[in-house]
Amino acid sequence: DELIFQLRSPLLRNPLTSDYLNYTSQDGTEGEFRNVTTGEGYVAFRLGPADALRANVQYVIVIDVRNPLEVIRGANVSMEVTSSRRNDLHLSFNFTPVAVLNPYGISLQHPLDTWQPLIVNGSISQSTPLTDASNTLTVIVITNTYLVQGSRLTVSGLCGMA
Repeated sequence: DELIFQLRSPLLRNPLTSDYLNYTSQDGTEGEFRNVTTGEGYVAFRLGPADALRANVQYVIVIDVRNPLEVIRGANVSMEVTSSRRNDLHLSFNFTPVAVLNPYGISLQHPLDTWQPLIVNGSISQSTPLTDASNTLTVIVITNTYLVQGSRLTVSGLCGMA
């Protein structure tokens, strides 16, 4: 049984892929998807029966594309996962872009519609709740965009003594 992934977007008109795609996972696993096929607006790849993607583990796949010559607005991106043997397995995801504000009044026709920067997941924990004890706060944040130099993440609402 093979899992078949198909990623669709107008941005994928000119994918620069070879016959495989590398991936990494949050647990440090690295691997590759083989049998990559491309077409007008899609990239498809397969996960063979000897391979496995673990549940509740984030996997990162990077696809290089060449931007088109004309200015285009951000487009919907969708992904489907199906099985080569099981008709009951069909997962689909749609990612709709949101217009990003243009706070600096940059006059480049219009700002690119893209995914609005969001904190996708986050948590904060402490090493000890004991009074008058040294305590370490750990903040974990996952965003849907790169945080470049100069970005600011503010944690507020903390009470206590430093």
